[in-house]
Amino acid sequence: MDATDVMDSLRVDTLESIAKQAGIPKSITRKAELIEALDRFVKSDPAGFVDRLAPVERNLLAEAVHNDNRVEPLVFSAKYNVGCPRPHPYGKNGSLIHMVISGDRYSTEIKVPQTIADLLRPLVPKPAAPMPVSVEHIPDTLDLTDERGRADPTDIRQIHVFRGERTVFLELRRMLQLVQGGKARVQPKSGRPTPATQRAMAASLAAPDFDLELPAAEGNKYTLKSGPVRAHAWAVLVQQCGWCKASQGVLKLTREGQRLLQDPLAEALRDGVERLAMDDKTDELQRINHIRGQTGKARRWMTKPSERREAILDGLAEWPLNEWLAFDEAYRFLNACGHPFTVTENPPSLYFCEQRYGYIPEQDGIDRQYLRVLLFESLATLGLIDIAFVYPHFLWPELGGGWGTDDMDFCGRYDGLLYVRVNPLGMYCLAVSDQYTPPAAQKRNLFTLLPNREIAVAGSQQLLPGDVSMLELFALKKSDHLWRIDRQLILDYLECGGLLDDISRFLAENATEGIPQTIRVLLDDLQAKADAVVNTEEAWLVEFQDPAVAALVAHDSKAGKLCLLSGERHVAVAKTNERAFRTAVKKLGYVLPR
Repeated sequence: MDATDVMDSLRVDTLESIAKQAGIPKSITRKAELIEALDRFVKSDPAGFVDRLAPVERNLLAEAVHNDNRVEPLVFSAKYNVGCPRPHPYGKNGSLIHMVISGDRYSTEIKVPQTIADLLRPLVPKPAAPMPVSVEHIPDTLDLTDERGRADPTDIRQIHVFRGERTVFLELRRMLQLVQGGKARVQPKSGRPTPATQRAMAASLAAPDFDLELPAAEGNKYTLKSGPVRAHAWAVLVQQCGWCKASQGVLKLTREGQRLLQDPLAEALRDGVERLAMDDKTDELQRINHIRGQTGKARRWMTKPSERREAILDGLAEWPLNEWLAFDEAYRFLNACGHPFTVTENPPSLYFCEQRYGYIPEQDGIDRQYLRVLLFESLATLGLIDIAFVYPHFLWPELGGGWGTDDMDFCGRYDGLLYVRVNPLGMYCLAVSDQYTPPAAQKRNLFTLLPNREIAVAGSQQLLPGDVSMLELFALKKSDHLWRIDRQLILDYLECGGLLDDISRFLAENATEGIPQTIRVLLDDLQAKADAVVNTEEAWLVEFQDPAVAALVAHDSKAGKLCLLSGERHVAVAKTNERAFRTAVKKLGYVLPR
C-alpha cells in the first residue's frame, strides 16, 4: 500500500480540503490529478509535509513510523491525553495526516504505508517512553464535599492502606493448613467458597479483611453489604495458582501446595502467579454482581480472562517500584505502555437489572471495573501490590447514571480503590527483579509446650480455624486450652503424605519457649522410623509345589533378578515385572496359570 491507495479511499471534497492546506493550485479538481499532486507534494518535500502537520498529528506519525508503521488509538490517547486522529473516509474538512493513515473495520489499528514510513522516519524523532505521574503521599481522608456540594459525614472518608507483602506468607500458610485439614469447601460449578469456608478463612486472616462497609450510623436495613474480599479470594486463588484442586466440593492440596506449605518460598509464589495468569476457568468480573449477562449469551463476546490478566501483569511490570499511582493514572499508564485489554467485544450484551433498558454501552467503564477487581481482590491479596481505599458506597467512579442503577449503592465493592503501587514482592513475581527475601514468619506465642507432650494454649490467645485444623492432625484435644501430642495421630498423618517438618515448624513458630527435649526426641524417633521405609510396591505372590523348584527359580540368572524368595515355596514378583517373569519361568520349562 502507498499514499495513493490511502487517498484513493477519500472523497473528492476531502482531497480538495487537503490540497488547499498543501498549497496545491485550485485549478486541479479531478480526483486522479489531486491524488497525483498530493503524492508528489509529500515525496518531493517530506520535511515541508511534516512541518505543516499539527503537533498531535506529528506525534501520531512518530508513534507509527517507529512502531512497525501502526498505532493503537487507545494507547495513543492514553499516552498523550488527547484524542487520536482517525482516518477520514467521509466529510469535507480533511487534514494532511489523512493522506498517510488508514484503517479497516476489522481492526482498531491505524496504519501508515511502508513507503511513506521509510520516507518520513528520519524527519520525526523517536517518541519517548510514557511516564507515570506518581503521588508522593497518600492523604488521610477522601473529601467529597466539593463534589456533592453539601455537608454530610459520608462526604469525608478515612483512607485505609493495605500492605499485603508483610503478611502474605503467613496468611497463605494458614489457608493451606485449612485445606490440609479438610476444612475448605467450594461450590462444585463455580469453585467459589461456601459461606462456612468464607467464615473460616476470614477468621484465619493474618490481618483483618478490608473494611468496605458503610458506617452503621449512616446506613439502614436496606444498605447494600460489600461482603468479604480476601476471605473469598483465597479459596479461589489457591486453585488458580495451582496449589489446590477441588474434589467433590472439598479442596485438596496439590504437590505444589504441599511443597509451598512445607517451605513458603517466594519462588513458589512466583510460579503460582504464572499459573494464575494462564487460568481461564475463573473470570474476576463475575465478582461485580450487578453486571448481569456474564454467564448467559454475553459469554460469546467475552474475551479470555488469561488474555486480560497477561496484559495487566505485563503493564504492572513497567510501573515504578514503591510509587503510589492514583487508580485513574494506573489505568491510563497501562494503556499508554501498550498493554490495553478488553473485557467484551460487545458491551451492550452486559446490562444492569434488565437487558432491554439497562444495557451498558460503555466499553471503558467495564474494563476499568475488571481492573479494580483484579488489583483489589487478587493481586493485593497475594501481596504483589499495596492499595489505598475507602468504602465504595455512592461513589460510582464508572458506569453511573445508567438505567436501573438508582437503587444500587455501588457498582462493585471495589469502587473505593483510590491508589495502588507495586512492591518488591510484586516486582519479583512479575520477573522484573531476580531476587527477593520474604519477611520472617511472625511468632505468635500461641501456646506453651510441656515436657509431658501437652500443649497449653494461653488463656489470652484465641485459636484460629487454621490453628485448630493443624493441631487436629497430630494432637488430641483434652479441653479448650489443652491438647496432647499423639504418636498414633502423627503416624496417620505421615501415612497420608504429611511431613514431620510441617509439625515441627508449626510448633516452633507458635510456642512461647521453644520445643522441649522430650518432644524433639519423639519427633526425631518418628522421623528415623519414617525414613526407614524407602518405598512400597504392589507385588504378586507365586506358590510352587516343590521347595526345590522355588529355589531354582529364585536363583536363576534371569528369573532370579525379577523375584525374591519368600519362605520355602513362594516367590514375590513386583507387578511391574510380571510379564518378564512369566517369560523367564517359561524358559525354565514351567508355566504360570493366568
